Amino acid sequence: LAGETFRYVVTKSDEALQNVRESLDAMERLYSINGIPGFPSRSFERRGYKYDDEAWRRAEDPEWDWKSTTSSDEAIGHIFAFGAIAELVDVPELRDKAVMLIDTLMSHVVKNNFYMIDWDGKPTRWGRWHPDYVNARPVGVGDRKINSSNIISMLQTAFHFTKKEKYKEA
Repeated sequence: LAGETFRYVVTKSDEALQNVRESLDAMERLYSINGIPGFPSRSFERRGYKYDDEAWRRAEDPEWDWKSTTSSDEAIGHIFAFGAIAELVDVPELRDKAVMLIDTLMSHVVKNNFYMIDWDGKPTRWGRWHPDYVNARPVGVGDRKINSSNIISMLQTAFHFTKKEKYKEA
């Protein structure tokens, strides 16, 4: 998605813009397929292929399954791609959708005390930015540093595009 965003910005290619539209729609589906407000599924696919894997859950739509256990890597990737669209793409409908998705994800994280809360009501294994979790790690551990910088950048991105004080305060 980010690659096609950059391609569109540089070339103004209709094909690249169509790829941005379709990819952004697919990314939006990650948030709507699971029924958990603001939580992005790791993936989704037609029912019947992967359900025996513990991470896969049934969607309300009987034709689809979705994958749980979303990590901080996916979250930061989403913020990066949505932020690139919001900053660079000159199509208001796409910009607005990207900002809405930034707000959707970050509302979930802030509301849940800096955790991504999965289908079972518990934090995912890696969707954790709460200071108690981050600071429990040894100073030299890379995850401590990256999680700290990621949550700050995600909050700043959300504030920049939404102007919602809750992100600045958090």
